[in-house]
Amino acid sequence: MFSLGLHGRTAQLAAQQVSGDGREILDHSLRALIELAENAQDDMRGFVFKLHPTSLTETGLGPSIVEHAAAVAEREHLDIVVDIDQEPIPLPEEAIEDTYRVVVEALHNVVKHAEAAHCTISVRSKAAFPQTVDVEIHDDGVGLCPGSSTRETFGLVSMRERAERLGATLEVSGTPNLGTTVRLVIPIRHDGLPSETSEPVHAGQGPLL
Repeated sequence: MFSLGLHGRTAQLAAQQVSGDGREILDHSLRALIELAENAQDDMRGFVFKLHPTSLTETGLGPSIVEHAAAVAEREHLDIVVDIDQEPIPLPEEAIEDTYRVVVEALHNVVKHAEAAHCTISVRSKAAFPQTVDVEIHDDGVGLCPGSSTRETFGLVSMRERAERLGATLEVSGTPNLGTTVRLVIPIRHDGLPSETSEPVHAGQGPLL
């Protein structure tokens, strides 16, 4: 991908020697090629990290989210605030992985689509009956568009499948120009496992997805 982008830039410089309408058409095509290559590189980095979150099993859900958020904030120049309970999150290992990946996918969508300057991630364990773990990702980007149709993107499908495995509810809501919120609510049984009897998964629609 890097070589493809590099060759595209080299060809773009050569295209400056072409005159007339041909130069404009060639330049437009090369710019599109370079953008595709750069986007593919970004996606590949994200997938590699998601496949190998080295700190997840070593340090737990909270520290792993903090580490990933810090890396994204530095790379994308995005202000990200993480608010996570100090107490250990009462989830088994397989549920921790699905929860982590929902956060990663939601944050990836913020970067790619929301045009946001600020983002907050919160993870809270709530003791009310039934006990739940509440995860929320909120951005101040372009928000949701009223009346927009549902788009079954890879990111949304992935988050929905993980929420269903967790027996959790997934809600995506927002307002135009006021940002979007992704909320995952995982009910916990007394044995510490996610409940299997939660409400169906809900998902709104907009640029975040």
